Amino acid sequence: MDSLDKLRALCDAATPGPWEVDGSGIYSKVIHKDYGRPWLVSGQVYPNDGDFIAAARTALPALIELCEALEKKDAARDGYVWKDPAKSKIEWLAEYKAATAAVEAAQKNLENI
Repeated sequence: MDSLDKLRALCDAATPGPWEVDGSGIYSKVIHKDYGRPWLVSGQVYPNDGDFIAAARTALPALIELCEALEKKDAARDGYVWKDPAKSKIEWLAEYKAATAAVEAAQKNLENI
């Protein structure tokens, strides 16, 4: 398991996000199905720490998505450069365009945090 897989597993195991700071606690914006109110993630945090933790819950998955999209874009570019005879130029171009679109989408997700 590489670093991105480990980080993705941490994100997947955490309380659903996005999170927000409310008073001295951090809450999930997702309503708990059994209790009908937001999940308390952590109580009694310093405001600056709470802001960081809440932002990281949304930013980390977006950063992982961007890293994975960049890896795919690099692989598509490298595949064309090395000219695998099993793929046509059109197939490589389609892969590269799809990877580029994924990178742009991931960057927009980060801008919206």
